[in-house]
Amino acid sequence: MINKKSTLLVLLVIFIGTSLRLVAASRGHNADIDGFLKTAEIYASGGNVYQKIIDFGFGYNYGPVWFNVLSMLQKLTPPFINNIELRWKIPFFLSLIDIIIFLLLKKRYGLLTGLIFYLNPISIIITGYHAQFDNLAILIGFLAVLAIDGQAVFKKKRPILGVFLLGASLATKHLLFLFPIWLAIKQDTWRKKLFFISIPYIIFFTSFTFYLPEGYEGILKNVFFYKSFNNAPFWTIFAPNLLLILIPKILLFVLTLFLLGFIWRKKSTIDSFYFYLVSLVVFSSAITNQYLSIPCLPIAVLWNWAYGIYILVTSLYLSFHFDGLHLVKMELNYGYESCILFLTLGLLISSLGKNLTFKIVKVIKYTFTWLKNEANIQLKLPW
Repeated sequence: MINKKSTLLVLLVIFIGTSLRLVAASRGHNADIDGFLKTAEIYASGGNVYQKIIDFGFGYNYGPVWFNVLSMLQKLTPPFINNIELRWKIPFFLSLIDIIIFLLLKKRYGLLTGLIFYLNPISIIITGYHAQFDNLAILIGFLAVLAIDGQAVFKKKRPILGVFLLGASLATKHLLFLFPIWLAIKQDTWRKKLFFISIPYIIFFTSFTFYLPEGYEGILKNVFFYKSFNNAPFWTIFAPNLLLILIPKILLFVLTLFLLGFIWRKKSTIDSFYFYLVSLVVFSSAITNQYLSIPCLPIAVLWNWAYGIYILVTSLYLSFHFDGLHLVKMELNYGYESCILFLTLGLLISSLGKNLTFKIVKVIKYTFTWLKNEANIQLKLPW
């Protein structure tokens, strides 16, 4: 009876979470979906996507896995249902990816952790409305670290499988591009270090060879030298202006991740994965809406009050933002800074311990004072 209740509860959660994602998708979509549809069209006609992105002037800034997925989705015809547009297949497919992550979290940590992830409004909005596929790269990376550590669905350690999955994650979307270095730092022999560094990168670079030489210019320009918004909210808030003048923000981002790899080298592989994903967003030199969903998996595992406020603030931001659900037309010029402040606090508490909370009261006061002042400026409300 208990098992039946548990199964029904899981099914109810999946139904609610998936329905909310599709409701978010019904609000419309942004330019990324248009780009994906064009990409699928090019690939279906036998064109080289990396070559055509130069000709057509739109960006496809990822490895080749995603446009192969788009091609399969385009050809897929579900039973009893006809003529589903690819625009709707994408958020439904990404919802399935979220469901798998939910089930893995439930198996490893329990139902509550899975709930925090799957019913998280950030995940719902980004998967449903934005329809970005960061969660696919994260799922493959998650399976990689579970295989390396021998946890959840893997009964024993499978490091060879793990590094191949990590390479597949990079070839999907290179969120974990520096993570092989984090893994290498942990190893006690040079042979092991080389093993964890070489294979993922070899897989990543090899995945592009099938689209050469025609796609060379597009790969170089739109993947390896692609530059997103240089907004860097963490560095804008905390770094002195002189430092930002002297050192490029992208270099600060990369150097910080390298340093954190050494600082957290004693952590388990799976814990390093969680801290990497949060740090990737906190210290990033460029933030757009979809990046805000990247920490949702580790937040569910490393839960603390600051992460809870991050979810609240970010959910409101994505609900009102013109490139989000646009429920209310508002100018939100400092939304990313507000989100990153609380994500930074959450990372501090996660890494230094919950007992440190009382030591950051001054930071909290500063945070709320800053938010109040910015809200007063932006919204011109009487406080």
